[in-house]
Amino acid sequence: MVKATRESTVWKNKRVLLCCFLIAFGNGQYGFDTAVIGGLQAMPGFLEVFGFHTAAGWEISTKVQQLITSLLTVGSIAGCLTTGYFAQYFGRKPALWFGCVAGFVANAIQLGTTNLAGLYIGRIILGISNAYFITFAQTFISEVAPHHLRAMLIAFFGITVSGATVIGNVIDYLTKGMLSKLAYRIPLACNFFFPLILLVGLFFIPESPRWLLLQKRQDEARKSLTWYRGHSLPGDALEEELIEMERGIAEEQELAKGASVLDLFRGTNLRRTLVCWAAVACHAATGVFVVISFNPYSPH
Repeated sequence: MVKATRESTVWKNKRVLLCCFLIAFGNGQYGFDTAVIGGLQAMPGFLEVFGFHTAAGWEISTKVQQLITSLLTVGSIAGCLTTGYFAQYFGRKPALWFGCVAGFVANAIQLGTTNLAGLYIGRIILGISNAYFITFAQTFISEVAPHHLRAMLIAFFGITVSGATVIGNVIDYLTKGMLSKLAYRIPLACNFFFPLILLVGLFFIPESPRWLLLQKRQDEARKSLTWYRGHSLPGDALEEELIEMERGIAEEQELAKGASVLDLFRGTNLRRTLVCWAAVACHAATGVFVVISFNPYSPH
C-alpha cells in the first residue's frame, strides 16, 4: 500500500519539477552556443576579426572552422575525464557550480579576445563547462526525481537544449545586419544567461539525497529528500524511499568490489555498452554538427 502512495500526481511534485528544470537549464548553454557559433562565422563583424580579406570580401578558412568546433569537443572530453573524481568527492551542486564558473570564464574570453588563440582557449574551456553540465545535470535529476516521473524529468535536457538552440538562431538573425563587432559580441554575451540562472538557483535547493547517502550523511539525506518531496509523500512512504536508496547503494558498492572496466565488454554488459554507443553515434551520424559548424556564408 505504501508503494502505491509514492506515485503521486505531477502537481503534487511541482517543487521537484521546477528544481529539475532549473538543474537542466545549464544545458541551454550547449544548445545556445551550438546555434550561435555557426551563425557568427557568416557575419562580417566576426570575419573582420577572425577571418581574412580577399578580392571577393571577408572570408574564414575551413581550418579555423574545424578548430572552433573540434576544440569544444576536446574540452568536453577533458572535462568528462575528471567528472568521475569530482562526483565522488565534491557532489552534484559543486560540480554544477564549477561548470557555471568555467562557462563564465570561457564566454568572457570569447567575448573579449580579438585573436584566434584566445578564441581557441575559450572554446576548450567552454567544452569543459558543457561536460560538467551534461554529466551532472542528468545525474542530479535522476537522483532527485520520483521514480514514476524520472523519464519525463530527464527529458528536460532535450527541452532546454532545443529551446536554447532556437533562441540562439533568433539572436543571430537579429544581429546579423550589424557591421561592427557587436554583431557577434551580443550573441556571445547572451550565453552568460544560462550559467548565471543556474548558479543563482542552486543556492536555493539542497544537495542530492543519494549523494549524501553515499557520503554516510543520513540525516542530511533525509532532510534533502523531505525538501524535494514536499507534501507529495506521507512520512512512511518517504522513509521507504530512503531505505530503498540505502539498499541500492549498498548493493552497488558490493558489486563494485569485484568489478573492472573490462566488465563493460562482457556478457549482458556488452549489449548495454553497444546500445549506449549506438545511441550517441546515431545522433552524430545525422550530420547536424557538420551543417552547424560549416554554415555557408557570403562575404557580401
